[in-house]
Amino acid sequence: MAWTRRWRIDSQVKLSRVLGALTAVRVNPRHPMELVLREERKEKTADQRRLFHAICAEGAPQVGLTPAEAKQAVKRDFYGYEVREVHGRRYELVQSSEDSDRPEYSGLIDYAYQWFAEACVYIPDRRPM
Repeated sequence: MAWTRRWRIDSQVKLSRVLGALTAVRVNPRHPMELVLREERKEKTADQRRLFHAICAEGAPQVGLTPAEAKQAVKRDFYGYEVREVHGRRYELVQSSEDSDRPEYSGLIDYAYQWFAEACVYIPDRRPM
């Protein structure tokens, strides 16, 4: 079973505590670990989700798709896809937008507007100014 630990470090004191806790971790050479330090992730907002779904729902019928199909098509073009073969059948797998943080999801929204515009579908821009 994989072991995961995540800390929010917002002061030097907290950093010192985390470093102390890390020194107590047992390292197994057969199962190396990875330590990643980065700026705190900003999660996408509920408003961003609603906007993406609204764009796809409004544009979908105008290109002959259901809202769910439009979301998949936009995400496929934005994220790309991976082809996997399972039991002799090929599947195109699209990354879930659940993994996107706030800036990447903003990019997905921008791309959705562009995607429909390129299909000659006008959707009023509802992004906050």
